[in-house]
Amino acid sequence: SAAALLFVSSALPGAAGAGLTTCPCINDVYSHSGLEALSNYLDANNNLIYTPAGGSVSYSYPATYGNGACLAHDQGLPPVCSGSSAPSWCSVKWCYVDVNNCEGASVIKTRYFTDVSNLHFSYGTCTSSGTNTYDTWTSEDIAVSRNMITLVEGYARSTRLIMQAAYEKYMSNVTCDVSSRTMCTCSNCYASTTWNNAVSFS
Repeated sequence: SAAALLFVSSALPGAAGAGLTTCPCINDVYSHSGLEALSNYLDANNNLIYTPAGGSVSYSYPATYGNGACLAHDQGLPPVCSGSSAPSWCSVKWCYVDVNNCEGASVIKTRYFTDVSNLHFSYGTCTSSGTNTYDTWTSEDIAVSRNMITLVEGYARSTRLIMQAAYEKYMSNVTCDVSSRTMCTCSNCYASTTWNNAVSFS
């Protein structure tokens, strides 16, 4: 809404630390051409809602997340950067950039808000050295780490749900005299004489 965009614009960081002049941070991503769909992720309190892929839990981020300035936007935010053992990349500065208006810095497509097809961010624009090999490697390495953590969390949630469903199915049956009960004692199984003993792999 217009009111939400006005609020977000007034809350954006100032021009200081706005990235390289050849790859500036987007000042207001919600009204930036082609990125307006990000405003669909704002809730009634103008917080940005992020739901990891495959997850059922959503997290509330400030509306200024990634906007307008080189900041450690992830620092202190769930699900990864809020704990005492947060990865080092949580404190690295970055911002959203226009992929068509960025030279001299590596650019990475975000996977956080999938409905916004052209949303990119950059760590490189928030350094003074631009796109040397180290900065490019660091940006790509951080992006892979973020995506891998999100993927593993999704798998973990799916596995938990499958286990919970199987347990509920198991507990819902009174006896084992039904074909749908899958956790009953095997009637025709026997103990392996080999694996009941210590095995040497030398």
